[in-house]
Amino acid sequence: MLRITLSIILLFAATAATVADAAWYKKTDNTIVDPIQYTSGGTFPGGDHPYSGNNLNTGGNLTGADLIEAELTDAKLMHATLADATLSDANLTDANLSDADLTLADLTRADLTGADLIDAILTGANLSLANLPGADLTGADLAGADLGWADLTGATLTNAELGSAWMPSVDLAGADLSGSDLSSVLNYDGTTWTDAFYYTDNEPIWHSGMDAAWRTSEGILALAPTSTVPEPSTLLLALLGLALLPRKRRR
Repeated sequence: MLRITLSIILLFAATAATVADAAWYKKTDNTIVDPIQYTSGGTFPGGDHPYSGNNLNTGGNLTGADLIEAELTDAKLMHATLADATLSDANLTDANLSDADLTLADLTRADLTGADLIDAILTGANLSLANLPGADLTGADLAGADLGWADLTGATLTNAELGSAWMPSVDLAGADLSGSDLSSVLNYDGTTWTDAFYYTDNEPIWHSGMDAAWRTSEGILALAPTSTVPEPSTLLLALLGLALLPRKRRR
């Protein structure tokens, strides 16, 4: 009887320790998901994710974290360090990863639909087969990243650094390329550029093979800069000035 009771106590203690060690993540609305879950329909059976390192939050140190197939929708990870982290098949839909360090991170097949990656460091990251429709990569550093077969439809790549990025068969339909550095991208064979665009006052730095004729044939659009709407105070002054103009007398 004593042995059975002791076994139950040890089992309970082990279970409690496992639950205590499980990590949580904070969402952009500041709610906590505790513990982190596996994505549904993945390789693993679902339920609690075994990751037990630092909690996922703004500015967190998550270097080398193993978050394969983690469910991280709306994660709040601004300024977080995720260098060398494993995020393959993770769900990061609408996550905020602005200014995050994802150097050499494995994001293979990760879902980053609508994610905020403004000024993120993705140097050497593996984004092959990743989903990034509508993601904002303004100012992101993608130098040396693997983007093969990734979906970047409608993504914003304004002023992004793509030096030595591997880009075969990437879908860039409708993407904003304004100011991006494409001068040394590697192997962009099969990439879709239909309706990708840039503003003529912020033209990309083109690869030597991306001359005007090629851009036209690929369906890349050169758009005039968008007109700015006057500030209300400026508009009011302009209307006042018009009102004070001398009117012609009727004869």
